[in-house]
Amino acid sequence: MKKNENELLKAQESTNKHEKPDKTHPNYHKEVSQAIEDLENEDSDEPEF
Repeated sequence: MKKNENELLKAQESTNKHEKPDKTHPNYHKEVSQAIEDLENEDSDEPEF
C-alpha cells in the first residue's frame, strides 16, 4: 500500500511545483492517470480482502 501512496504523492508533487497546479498542462493528466493506472494494476495483482 505504501508504494501506491508514493505513486500518487509523486504525481501530486510534480503538479504542486507550480503555485496553482495547471490542470490543462499535458503532464498533469499524464502523471495522474499513470499513478491511477499503477494503482489499478497493483490492485488486480494483489487483491485485498
